[in-house]
Amino acid sequence: MRLSTVQRWTCWWLLFPVVALAHTASDSYLTLDLAGNPPQLRWDIALPDLQQALGLDRDADRRITWGELRAAHPEIAGYAMQRLRLRAAGRDCAIAALPQRVADHNDGTYAVLPLDVDCDGTTPTTLSYKLLFDIDPTHRGVLRVITNTGEQVHLLSPEQPTAMLSRETSGGRLLLVREHLENGIGHILGGADHLLFLLTLILPVVLEHREGRWQAATSARQVAGKLLGVVTAFTLAHSLTLSLAVLGMVETAARWVEPAIALTICLAALNNVRPFLPGSAASIAFVLGLVHGFGFAAALSGLGTTRETTLLVLGAFNVGVELGQLLVVGLVVPIAYVYRHSSVFRVVGVQFGSVAIAAVAIFWFVERSLTLGLLVR
Repeated sequence: MRLSTVQRWTCWWLLFPVVALAHTASDSYLTLDLAGNPPQLRWDIALPDLQQALGLDRDADRRITWGELRAAHPEIAGYAMQRLRLRAAGRDCAIAALPQRVADHNDGTYAVLPLDVDCDGTTPTTLSYKLLFDIDPTHRGVLRVITNTGEQVHLLSPEQPTAMLSRETSGGRLLLVREHLENGIGHILGGADHLLFLLTLILPVVLEHREGRWQAATSARQVAGKLLGVVTAFTLAHSLTLSLAVLGMVETAARWVEPAIALTICLAALNNVRPFLPGSAASIAFVLGLVHGFGFAAALSGLGTTRETTLLVLGAFNVGVELGQLLVVGLVVPIAYVYRHSSVFRVVGVQFGSVAIAAVAIFWFVERSLTLGLLVR
């Protein structure tokens, strides 16, 4: 069975995400209060991120104790403040660390750095951020700015590491929507686990399981109907749980959400090898997709904004996720449809590819189940 050059590259492109390493969203949260004088700044940094950067687990027992965290406070504060810059009236503001605390977010435990800001009585005009960008280019800083007239939310990234600050919030809504629209797109395109799950859902839509094996779907209308059902079901499912989690109606913990996401990938992939899950493809996408909404919610877990701003951020982020999802569908499904009659696509692209995806998902499940233990107080 010879593969043409186009077929080889097509199969490799479809299977490429299998070799990617997935990780949970890496975010830190800054709250800058400009309503008072002097300004107040709080910085929440996830313990796994600090472990990655500084190695806080000094006894290598896969747990970070309060004693280890307290002993590392000068190192944590120094590391963080070297990567943060506030400017006012053309000069750098002085930043000093206050006693460290901890806080629980939906995606785990965070070290909390209260910071004393001295800008000589003037208002900060810019904040520059570069935490973890040299280690993890997908890391993001989420900056909430509180002013006398409302609040702003800025997303800080390697491409946009500086936020322009103002005591006025006019014009900030459009920026807020744009940033979190991009955040949603980047979250699904940059998350190997969500991408693999989406691939396991959409690759089989161009096929039918008849007489004990996968065969090409007979018509474009049939493929379109099945695709619409799967994509709609997945969208409804993750939008529902994302909204419930972000609005605080359901509480989740990363210690079970992340392994559960890996498990959904494994189940969906094995179902592509030999269908065993009950129900239609759309119902499977809906039930398993509910878990992924909780995973998406981790990206918005530490906003702490007003309900109005939270709803705006949630809407923009969710639309961004859908746009990213549609981009993947638009790239993958036409290629899959063209090659649906090819045994190479059915065997290598779908069945062998799904076995590889299931193997990666099992690895993720074990890795996430045994992940670094969180704080012992």
